[in-house]
Amino acid sequence: MSLLISTWSVFFTDFLDMYQLFLQAWFFLTPIIYPREIVPERFAWVVTANPMTHFADLFRMPLYHGRSRTDDRGRRRRVGGWGLPRRWLGVARKAHELAHTL
Repeated sequence: MSLLISTWSVFFTDFLDMYQLFLQAWFFLTPIIYPREIVPERFAWVVTANPMTHFADLFRMPLYHGRSRTDDRGRRRRVGGWGLPRRWLGVARKAHELAHTL
């Protein structure tokens, strides 16, 4: 993610300010400081659609419930493992432009 953000912030100077606002909103939409169960039923789809909710649940399960979610680990590793090479190729394509812009 940092490779993508640093590349965009070179070309779009206001991107970092927008990204900080996005991160703050995302933090409060993710059930980190509040339990998932207190979200009203009509807004439960927002919490479920948030990808960070699942990572917060993975952190909470061993601490609060004494068990882990082993069924999702393989899928998350496959998805996460593909992200870095894909973004690295995107930055490598723009390397020539980055040098001249900086």
